[in-house]
This record gives sequence, C-alpha cells and structure tokens, in this order.
Amino acid sequence: MTSRASSSSADAAARLDAYVTKVLAAAPPLTELQRQRLAELFRPSRSSTNGSRQEPVFHSI
Repeated sequence: MTSRASSSSADAAARLDAYVTKVLAAAPPLTELQRQRLAELFRPSRSSTNGSRQEPVFHSI
C-alpha cells in the first residue's frame, strides 16, 4: 500500500469514527430491556456436552 493510499484509508477511518461518535451522541440512552437484550446477543454461547453446535436463538425486538 502506498503512502497516499494509507493516508486516504486513515482519513476515511477518521471520518467514519467521527460520524459514528456523532450518531451515538445524538441517540437516546438504551432502556434496561434493550440493555438486557444486547447482553443476551453478545453473551458467548454455551457448548453442548456432545460437542455439536447449538442453533442460535433469535428474540424479537
């Protein structure tokens, strides 16, 4: 990657970071229920005793 491409990528990353920060700052805080649902989504899945993967459980929001 050239210096110019690296600079362009860094600029794009900085713009994206600024945009995400702006959007998150304008968003209302999460409710307790939303926080609980997000915690469930990000909780590591438990592996079963027979080693097979469990199917994901989807909850309506």
